Amino acid sequence: MGIFTKKDGRIYVVHTVSKKQVWAPFGRGDVARLRAEAFDRDLQEKAGKTGAGTLTGGLSVAALWTVYRRDHRVRESTFRMDAYKMAVLVSKLGGFSADSLTTDHLHRYVSQREKEGVKRATIANEIRRLKAVLNWACNETPPLLLTNPISHFRVSGVEAPDIPAPPALAEVRRLIDYSPPHLYRALWIFWNTGIRPAGEMFRIRWTDVDLDYDSVRIRSAAKKGPAVRNVPINEDLKSQLLEWKKEDELAFPKKFPDCALVHYRNEPVMSLKKSFASAKIAAGITRRIRLYDFRHAFASIALQSGADLKSLSEILGHSRPDTTARHYQHVTKKQHRDVMSHIPKLSIQPSIPKNNRTA
Repeated sequence: MGIFTKKDGRIYVVHTVSKKQVWAPFGRGDVARLRAEAFDRDLQEKAGKTGAGTLTGGLSVAALWTVYRRDHRVRESTFRMDAYKMAVLVSKLGGFSADSLTTDHLHRYVSQREKEGVKRATIANEIRRLKAVLNWACNETPPLLLTNPISHFRVSGVEAPDIPAPPALAEVRRLIDYSPPHLYRALWIFWNTGIRPAGEMFRIRWTDVDLDYDSVRIRSAAKKGPAVRNVPINEDLKSQLLEWKKEDELAFPKKFPDCALVHYRNEPVMSLKKSFASAKIAAGITRRIRLYDFRHAFASIALQSGADLKSLSEILGHSRPDTTARHYQHVTKKQHRDVMSHIPKLSIQPSIPKNNRTA
């Protein structure tokens, strides 16, 4: 086993499979070399040439972050947020080997950040991002890490965030009653299609809507699922789309059908946060509800109604059905009662005097 670089810069890991020499290609450049080194160490671990359970001399936190930000597909806004949170972590922990991080390292990090006047909730958020990077490294093929050594670390004194529950139908109706036109359209689409808010919603044009075949083309968010998918339109949403089409044909005679489906002051909408927050206040809803919870509601209601899991997964744009079941099947009180109804009743015995009962 070993790492070799050809004259043209291509990097290979040479190893043996069933007594045959195999050259595994990794491309060119620094990131390719990091991946090749991780792959070679993994092979040595499996062959018993390094200590069990760890990759000796593994990637540093800084090097792993470099690989992550180049290879992990996320939206630009998500990447900027990740980079902001990771900047301080990398400056303080970047020199440590990622697979040898310990809780002592993180406790010292928490202490340093607190001395700088940073709140514990912010520190916990930074460490959650580091965990996400390490988890990603473990799930890569080949894995860049064998395990996440800090997976169970928690910052004490930080309250767990509220777990949002999908909006109920009555809440959605109240929100719609108090929504301006652009939010009104968005909420109708979210409720009836389950698409992701923000990126997927804002990219829809009238050219993507096919009212003859009752479907809308969705350009998926930067996830592992398909890049484009067709989502069916039900009768409830279709009746709204027909009305909106008439409105937009009159409002945008030159731009139609290339105009955005959801627009504000004749321009495509880029954010719904302010209008959604105002609608919640006007509707008298004080509990936490996010726009993303409409997607949870769509999936949960469909599953509870007996929808086919694979079909639902494809509509939502997931790469695997188990993602849908794991993250979107919210259990209801009715389901709790259904579980209890399966417990057999204790047999009813004739009344026995207390003095005659045995322990």
